[in-house]
Amino acid sequence: PNKRFAMRYEVTRARPLRRLLRRLGLPTGGVFVDIGCGKGRVLMVAAGCGFTRLVGVEYSHQLCEVARDNLSLFRRKTGLDFDAEVVETDAVDYDIAPDANVFFMFNPFYSEILETVAWKIARSVAEHPRNVWLIYLYPECRAAVDANSAFTETGRYVWGDCEFVVYENAGGTASD
Repeated sequence: PNKRFAMRYEVTRARPLRRLLRRLGLPTGGVFVDIGCGKGRVLMVAAGCGFTRLVGVEYSHQLCEVARDNLSLFRRKTGLDFDAEVVETDAVDYDIAPDANVFFMFNPFYSEILETVAWKIARSVAEHPRNVWLIYLYPECRAAVDANSAFTETGRYVWGDCEFVVYENAGGTASD
């Protein structure tokens, strides 16, 4: 039902994302969630940076199948040990796990959906206090996140044509 709010599919460039994840030094013990995971490249980069629990959220059945195949092949080729799940659902219907702590989005949808997703993450943190990071690549609709008082911009990073904005919640006590 929310397909009309989706942006077009684009591939995340691995090198700038890898550079960002290494620079941020985020804790890898929680769950890394890629909202709008497409074919799974971001999940593979996260696994390569030490994250061992990965979730991709994608509404396209075909892209989910490709992402699952890609992650399986990546695991076999690299020998990395990680748990990965690709959830086929609309982002507004995805239930945020109580230990999900890093969220990535490559400008997957317009403000109408982004606002709802940010609110759901904030609500999850209010119910299960923890530190959370939100990484937003090509932040065209960033006003939807900026308007949520649960998140504070903590950095803006630009490498080539890749612009990342990183948000954190207020010390594990995010609310809407």
